[in-house]
Amino acid sequence: MKKESIKFTEEKIKEYFNIEEKIALIKNLIISLEEKKEILEDKNKNLKLDFDIDIRCITIDDMPKGSGDGTSYFESNIMKQIQDNEKMIKNIEEDILNQKDEIFRLEIKNAKMRNIINILRDDYKQMLELRYKKQETETYIADKLNLSKSQYHILRKRTLQSVYNMLIMHREI
Repeated sequence: MKKESIKFTEEKIKEYFNIEEKIALIKNLIISLEEKKEILEDKNKNLKLDFDIDIRCITIDDMPKGSGDGTSYFESNIMKQIQDNEKMIKNIEEDILNQKDEIFRLEIKNAKMRNIINILRDDYKQMLELRYKKQETETYIADKLNLSKSQYHILRKRTLQSVYNMLIMHREI
């Protein structure tokens, strides 16, 4: 196998694992956005609103009169906060959809390489994950797979050759 072929194959494998990591990060972001959305919805549902003023210190003389539309200062603040929460909820929902679209795009980009890696023997998969995902050293991988260094190099060469051949079959080269 030529050096250029090895380098190309390794770059494809690294890209695959980087995209998989990015997908996992985006999924975690979606979870936190959904939690934030639930909190806002719960606040609106149970009227758990935050006010900048301390209502307890207002006396009757200090109480503002109603506005021209018949709502009190307190009511208009409640409505404003509910509307602000609703706007934040809508923005979060939009962000969640955008993140899901990004995951879909990344999964399509990774589909062929995922299929290739899933076809590989277990020891090949394990070697790829240790080397290109976890970025472990050759010595560590050889120890983990119970191989000598020379056996590790043979396994690595065979794995990269298999991936390269499948990339050719999938018209990635």
